Amino acid sequence: MFTALVIEARALQYLCKVEFPPDISVPQLIFHDDVKYVLIMEDLGVLPTLDNAILQNKIQHNAHFGSQEVATALGRGLGVLHALQVDQDTKDALRNLNSDDVVFELAVKGVEDKLASLGVGDSAVLGNRVATAFEDSKQLIDEQEGHRPAKVPVVLSMGDLWPASVLVDGENHRLGLIDWEFAHLSLPLSDIAQFSAYLNLYSLAYTSIDWLSGFILTFMNSYISHSRQLEAAWLSPTLSHSLLRHAVILHGREMVNIAMERDWGTDSPSRSELVNAGCRYLRLAGDSEGELQVDELSKDAIFGPLYTNSKVHFKRVMRNEPNGEASRHQVSILSLLEPAIPQMSSRRRDESRSRSPERLPKGVQEITEKDFFLKNDEFRLWLKEEKDKASTTSYTRFAYPQRFHITFSISPSSAARRLVGKNILFPSEHQPSY
Repeated sequence: MFTALVIEARALQYLCKVEFPPDISVPQLIFHDDVKYVLIMEDLGVLPTLDNAILQNKIQHNAHFGSQEVATALGRGLGVLHALQVDQDTKDALRNLNSDDVVFELAVKGVEDKLASLGVGDSAVLGNRVATAFEDSKQLIDEQEGHRPAKVPVVLSMGDLWPASVLVDGENHRLGLIDWEFAHLSLPLSDIAQFSAYLNLYSLAYTSIDWLSGFILTFMNSYISHSRQLEAAWLSPTLSHSLLRHAVILHGREMVNIAMERDWGTDSPSRSELVNAGCRYLRLAGDSEGELQVDELSKDAIFGPLYTNSKVHFKRVMRNEPNGEASRHQVSILSLLEPAIPQMSSRRRDESRSRSPERLPKGVQEITEKDFFLKNDEFRLWLKEEKDKASTTSYTRFAYPQRFHITFSISPSSAARRLVGKNILFPSEHQPSY
């Protein structure tokens, strides 16, 4: 077990080798002595914290580094942090069992009593859910720290990330990430869930900060898009629901604790209302991955962008066609929010080489292959892989709730492409009858 000073020194020693984006600064380690407990680090300057910038409603007044720029930069910086492939020596150096004990005592152990004191009827259930999730996450992390095969990827986490951990240098258009004394390996999304708990409560308590909802959305989308670009290991398809559930519980837990600890003033919702907002997330998590309320979370201000933009978890369902000629794979991708369209290659495509058949349903308009592939870069890459291994008689339906549905032949050579209302159809020569 190490003191917070030692952990911060070791974290900074590791982070000095990391290439963060130019608008993100981490204090440089100057000197440390583990034995004498001495730590000297770079001073990033007398700068306002993001907490103050939000609460004083100042951040949006900077024409060149306003709320949207800050949200984008912060999401990008955390995306880099959480995509790092941490070596075993660093994992061992940052193993801090003492921090687990501190978190349990301060943030986990008392949740049930806090809820009971406000008359929350299911306080025992929710308190137990928080404690169980905490122990489960510890076990998963211990598997990596104990050199055993890991069931989930872990990331280097700040461990106590909140708006006051972020310095805002409006003049130089930079952010500083400070306070690394709780740095440790954690489940992915832990930092994001904790940080966004503050943003969530601020948006509920201080409705006069009308730009905060846009800040949250931009921050989440920036984090996910840059994590995708860096091919972060935690985006593994089979882990989405499990990691999401842990993040939802941590988010709800932190909302409860923060709501109980702060003085929200007379113009804000009551403490009970803010605590109940946190309880909502604890209830949405359910008692298992299978009980996770995905539909509700996909519409949530915090987890909607996080879930829909990062999720690549497919549900495959096989069924036979009525005519027996082919089978369909039904693949469901939640995508309520379409990410920004990336720049495509300048390589020209032959837009006329695959045309729709003459007999089209009423109201159908032709679309080109280019039209489709410009929709989503992540989807394009996945499609290319599927085309290479699929048979010419198989069909696939991709369902994007509230956006569009796509049905196409995952074969090297499709014979037709057509648009039916909100349905884009890509059948092969064995096309089903209408």
